[in-house]
Amino acid sequence: MCKSMTEKTLSEKLRSLANDDLTRSKSARLRDVFDDVEIALSAGVSKEKILNQLAEDGLNFSMTTFNTTLQRLRAKRKNEAPSKPVSTPKATSKTIGEKPIITPEEPQAEAVILGSHKPEDLNAIIGSTPDLDALAKLGKSNKQRNK
Repeated sequence: MCKSMTEKTLSEKLRSLANDDLTRSKSARLRDVFDDVEIALSAGVSKEKILNQLAEDGLNFSMTTFNTTLQRLRAKRKNEAPSKPVSTPKATSKTIGEKPIITPEEPQAEAVILGSHKPEDLNAIIGSTPDLDALAKLGKSNKQRNK
C-alpha cells in the first residue's frame, strides 16, 4: 500500500471521528449550531423555545447547563484571536443529528487597502457591497471594548 493511500485512509478515519455525534460532548454538538442559536436569541426567541427545539433534535440541556455552556462558548469566541476575516453567521437547516462536514478551509484573500485619491479606487469601493451584519457585530464588539 502506498503512503498517500494510508494518509488518505487515516484522514478519513479522523474526519469520521470528528463527525460522530455519539462520541462528541453536548458542548461540542451545541457549538455546531451556536451561530444559529445566537441568531434565534438576537431575534427574540426565548431560551425555553430554543431548549425545546434542541431537545426535539436529541440534544437535551437543563436551563442552567444551557446558560453555562452558552457563556463558555461566547467567552471562548471572544478570546480567540481573529485570524480570519469577520464572517456573518447564516441560518441553516442543520439539525442536531446531522453530522458536520469537516473540510479543509480555503485560504481567503486578505483585504486590500485602496487609496482614496484615485478615481478607479473610488469606483472599486463604491461598487463593493459591505457586509452590514459583520460591520454591526464589529461595531458592537468595539463599543464593548471601549467601555
